[in-house]
Amino acid sequence: MEYIHLEFFNYPSCDKSGTLARELEGLLPAVIFLKTCQRCELYISKELLTTSHTSLIEKYLGEHSDKVLAEYDSEKIINHLFNVVSGLASQVVGETEIQGQIKAAYLVSIDTGKIDSSLHRLFQKALFIGKKVRSETRLSDGGFSYAGAAFRAIKEKFSDYSTLKVAVFGAGSIAQEFSLIAKKNGLPISGVFVRNIEKAEDSLNELIDCPISIIQEGLLSLNQFDVLVCATGADGFVVKSNHVHHLDSLFCVDFSSSANIQPSVEDVQGVTLVTLENLVQRINSVSKNREMAISSATQIVNAEFSCFLKVESAKVSSLVLA
Repeated sequence: MEYIHLEFFNYPSCDKSGTLARELEGLLPAVIFLKTCQRCELYISKELLTTSHTSLIEKYLGEHSDKVLAEYDSEKIINHLFNVVSGLASQVVGETEIQGQIKAAYLVSIDTGKIDSSLHRLFQKALFIGKKVRSETRLSDGGFSYAGAAFRAIKEKFSDYSTLKVAVFGAGSIAQEFSLIAKKNGLPISGVFVRNIEKAEDSLNELIDCPISIIQEGLLSLNQFDVLVCATGADGFVVKSNHVHHLDSLFCVDFSSSANIQPSVEDVQGVTLVTLENLVQRINSVSKNREMAISSATQIVNAEFSCFLKVESAKVSSLVLA
């Protein structure tokens, strides 16, 4: 039960990191390639590695030392995977898509013959833990961040949000997290409007399937949208009353601490405004449940981690005695 874990980073696009990971994956006998919106990882079993394989990995790491983080401590690797599959290590704590991604990666490894008994047991256990966390805790309830609370506000307002047209102003971390949640839950983002298009393309490229334009274009086309999510980081109002007075209806969410949407927009008939203060109130109302869910999930992961190590140690001991 010995593993190597490689995490590929320092690229604006996960696709570029994935290219490096795929290169190495193809050269190793027992490996599972995991790609999510935030990371590309290789889980490598050392059971089938020859000296030439080990040398190859070391050479590869030397050539790409600025792009690959390596871990050789098997217990840390196992613990990391169990936290990832449970949603505890996600950017959005409790996200549900990660378990499906891990299962898909595991099945691909089986189909391509890139798996051994050690990786098989590890990922079977990981999938069991992920399912247990989701069935026994409320970790996946969501609403535990500004972006999560905003999504829940939209979901509560619109019983069917699958056909909404959503505009996002901004490309910072909160806008990215909201875009990730929207993508995972089928909330369509129809337009993204920013101050710096090139920078936004780097951060949002994998999260959206719509054009990125400058903010002024978004202000001129607000009548095309049902929902406006604003998190530009600008100091002062970006959206003002005169931008919305001609609209039939618009549901606005303002993440910005300095208020990007002028409060008086709510005086315009048909316009609803959810402010940062409103989102904080929503988060605080579920914070206790969140703490309990994280604590329960952590206890499950730790217990199953200890159990897995004991079982694997027993397997090794029985082999030695035999």
